[in-house]
Amino acid sequence: MSEAGDPGPRISIVMATYNGATHIREQLDSLAAQTCLPAELIVTDDGSTDATLDIVADFARNAPFPVQVHRNATRLGYKGNFMHAVTLSTGDLISFCDQDDYWKPDNLARVREVFLNDPDVMMVYHNARLVDENRRSISTFYATPPMPPVARPLTLQPWSFSYGYMQTFRAELKPAGALWPRMRDHYNPGKEMGHDLFYFLVASGVGSIAYIDEELTEYRLHGGNTVGSGKRTRPTFSTAGATGWKTGPIPTATLHA
Repeated sequence: MSEAGDPGPRISIVMATYNGATHIREQLDSLAAQTCLPAELIVTDDGSTDATLDIVADFARNAPFPVQVHRNATRLGYKGNFMHAVTLSTGDLISFCDQDDYWKPDNLARVREVFLNDPDVMMVYHNARLVDENRRSISTFYATPPMPPVARPLTLQPWSFSYGYMQTFRAELKPAGALWPRMRDHYNPGKEMGHDLFYFLVASGVGSIAYIDEELTEYRLHGGNTVGSGKRTRPTFSTAGATGWKTGPIPTATLHA
């Protein structure tokens, strides 16, 4: 566990929630089981009508770190909800967290280690294990590493990105969030840019991005995913493996066969 007085960077986990009662407790318990505990968990709820907030409140009573819950006055959508959560964080590092995944115990410890070893790294992301709604294994996410262990500024292909549930970035990038409302998603013309695409783009321009080829998260695929991805056994486009899975764009970086 993290030691009191540890001089290393403080980590904020930011979780955007919306009707996540089915799986959120398992995710919360995986955060509490981290070998390197976060400094805080920020939960921004986008108008849940199920028991999501009751479950979070119950968890917060005995959580080994502070939990802040914010109820949005109006619906922001998942992208805006995550961007709002970032503004409320106070840590030196910020980790995006989906409400329905499961983190391996050494997730934050491994990610934090990379930041400690290289002050030029602005973002770290990692591999994941795709699982079904009962956490039965489907496949690895990246069949082959999508990039070198460290990509220096402006060296990645244009529009490369990673999904948010894999990402941790330095809080120095937070001020760039003021530009987000003006950004548009090149994968979905006319729509706002994804929170994860936005911070990956900013990080790749001003610093280095590091990749850990370890499955530090279980990404749960179920009928209610906002964005999902099917099994991928080699770097190629996604194939939906079950009715109801919603397949999002595959990061450009994964297409380097």
